[in-house]
Amino acid sequence: MQNLKYRTSIDFLIHQTPETILSNPELVTVRSLSHLNVTPEQRETMKHYKILMTASLIDALGYVKTAIDFTKEMCIEFVNTFCYEFPNWKPEDFYLFCRNVKQGKYKSKFNHSIDYPTLFSWLQKYDYEKLQAIEARRSTETYVESTQIERTGESVEEVLKSFYEQIRARKKQYVPEPISDEEKEVQRRFTEWRKKKSEFLVTLKDMDILKAEELRGEWERSNPFE
Repeated sequence: MQNLKYRTSIDFLIHQTPETILSNPELVTVRSLSHLNVTPEQRETMKHYKILMTASLIDALGYVKTAIDFTKEMCIEFVNTFCYEFPNWKPEDFYLFCRNVKQGKYKSKFNHSIDYPTLFSWLQKYDYEKLQAIEARRSTETYVESTQIERTGESVEEVLKSFYEQIRARKKQYVPEPISDEEKEVQRRFTEWRKKKSEFLVTLKDMDILKAEELRGEWERSNPFE
């Protein structure tokens, strides 16, 4: 557990940002240490993490003016709330957050003294920094992936040429099934009926609307194809 305590120190945190903590595979998230199927060892590790997070918070609050007296119990409750609301953070994120609080990073000219809601709003500000780090990492990964599959103009032309050659080959191999005499007769009758319908609709142009609608309905009902 000595290594866990070192991560709360200035020697460790002075080199940390949300980006470095996010990309460090040795650091684990709160969720991975607090789900239902954790091992006894993971449960013990999370217990020590919570003790260290509470100590870091108490230390940070000593550097800011508070509107209320943050008791030890309130600090423990705040850490528990943090673990529930931000399970994808790593405990080291919370240490860095506390260091930022000590340095007054989130304090504005309106924060003459802070209370519980204000402190929680500062957590949300750090969370936004984490989201930006995640998006920046995704953008970088997407760029690297796209540059790896980038094609030259010549290779693109070769791919298109191969594609159209395959299409032409398939067309040559395609042999349409012959249409039966019965199907041909149906197509002929349908074409003839459509032609008569067009001629009939012309005759309705100058007719009374109600009468024309009645005749058109009769015609549609007599349609053997629609």
